[in-house]
Amino acid sequence: MISFFASASNMCLIVTTGRVKGMMRSFTVRPQPKTGESLTSFLSTVANRNSRQLKDILRMLEVTSDDLRRRDYYRLDFIPSRYVPLESLSELTGVSPVVLNALTFQPLIKKFFDYKEPESANVKLTLQRDIDVQHRRFCPACLKENGVYQLLWQTSTVRS
Repeated sequence: MISFFASASNMCLIVTTGRVKGMMRSFTVRPQPKTGESLTSFLSTVANRNSRQLKDILRMLEVTSDDLRRRDYYRLDFIPSRYVPLESLSELTGVSPVVLNALTFQPLIKKFFDYKEPESANVKLTLQRDIDVQHRRFCPACLKENGVYQLLWQTSTVRS
């Protein structure tokens, strides 16, 4: 499929390679994640640069609103493999699954908790205390400078 996007300031030709039923598409515009960026921020950037929305990327990955509601997108920054197949997301974005995983709290969870049960009560209690899932904090100056939401901003110790 070929899409053409034009705005007053620029024009962009976006080519996606469509495959039939259940096979992945990939974007031609494939930005790389920035240091410290959260997965949800990166996916929003990919979506925006390809004239899409985050929900469109999730739909391409066959994630339904029953699996992950919009108000629960923050969960992608915790245990993404529970909600999206990282291999498919890698194919779609051109970023390795290891790098995608590093944009989340999953390496931290794996380091400090029993990874066989990443959603255990112990993990949830700790995360609820230390990570704010109700509010997305941000630094306006930092956003203006590099345009990404940092994963660290989701911790309770960060104040805006």
